[in-house]
Amino acid sequence: MDLMTPSSIMEPTIATSSLDTARTGQSFRVVGIDDADARIQALRFGMAEGADIHCVTRIPAGPIIIRSGRQEIAIGRALARRIRVTGGPVVTGQRYEQ
Repeated sequence: MDLMTPSSIMEPTIATSSLDTARTGQSFRVVGIDDADARIQALRFGMAEGADIHCVTRIPAGPIIIRSGRQEIAIGRALARRIRVTGGPVVTGQRYEQ
């Protein structure tokens, strides 16, 4: 088997989750939005694929408050479930600013 043939080269995989699993203090990059309606809503909030966002807080049984750029936005859980993100570690003791 030739190690350089296209069939032997593996694409790197990136672990993703939905935004509704975000925890306070985590930073993410939006990697996908599941459907057209969710994409339109996210674009209205300034969140396109590739956007860097930060989870400010989670309101129990309510929305997730995120920071996107210089604005804080409350995202409902239904919309958050349709936004795919790659996550980062929890940042503690630091103020998040862009």
